[in-house]
Amino acid sequence: MRYALTFALTWAAVAAALPADAHVPDTGLDFFPFIGIPSILMSFVYGLANTRTGMAFGLPLAGLLLLPTWFLLFGNFVEMLVIPVMGQLVFALCVMRAPLLAPSQLRRRTLAVLAAVGALTGCAGPYTYTGTPTIHDATPAEAVGRWQCIQGTELTLRHDGSAVITMLDGQDFDFDDGWRLSGTGTWTLTDEPDQGQHVRLTLTTRTASAVRPDSESAGTPPEGRLQAPSTYTWTFSLRRDTHRELQLYFFFSDPDAGNTYVMERKSTGTDSTPSVPPRPRAVPAREGDPEQG
Repeated sequence: MRYALTFALTWAAVAAALPADAHVPDTGLDFFPFIGIPSILMSFVYGLANTRTGMAFGLPLAGLLLLPTWFLLFGNFVEMLVIPVMGQLVFALCVMRAPLLAPSQLRRRTLAVLAAVGALTGCAGPYTYTGTPTIHDATPAEAVGRWQCIQGTELTLRHDGSAVITMLDGQDFDFDDGWRLSGTGTWTLTDEPDQGQHVRLTLTTRTASAVRPDSESAGTPPEGRLQAPSTYTWTFSLRRDTHRELQLYFFFSDPDAGNTYVMERKSTGTDSTPSVPPRPRAVPAREGDPEQG
């Protein structure tokens, strides 16, 4: 739609700029199959396959969109070369949405396709974790309390099912988008026979958001950065460490890599300097594995 509008305005400008004695009827319609359709196809494929933003996205696209205009070099009117070329450049640099999908969305769509193919061929899907430990003995009282992770992340789970969230990163591929969320919400402890227990945490009211300093988004201007969601749901898996203490964790980045984002119970001692757990490590979760936060 954006390209069609740009194309129509461009060729309206061409028609207005041509000399009165120029006999070129229906200029835009005549050239749409040769310029418009190839440009739409190239923009769509490029936008789906590319996750860059700003000029890093627009300049290569501008070069691609100049290709369908090559034959205008042999026209009789300079207006029929300059104005269409300018229209193509304006669309690539100013109008085209960059990118069509955020990095996490593109990866999730790819995984969805792979999962569908795997299901049809009888293969395990990308969210099948045969080595992930499961427990069934956790109680809501054990989950209640204050939890912490990297760079100021805190989570408070209350007896009444409410929750307070402070700078919690996204799960799975959403982690790569770099946003962090703060606010209030709800939580529940679930237990499924074949999948074990999970804490499902839902942010219902966002009070703040930030960008993780070490993420790729930290160097991206705000206008080119994927906006943090206003609501969000995490699914924490549960496991016990070597001391049988409960841990909450989820996978971050590519789930198949087994990188775990571990929430540890926050110390309630009198020490004024709370212990800060290490950064998440790229270590698969295994039964009986010690702390991998």
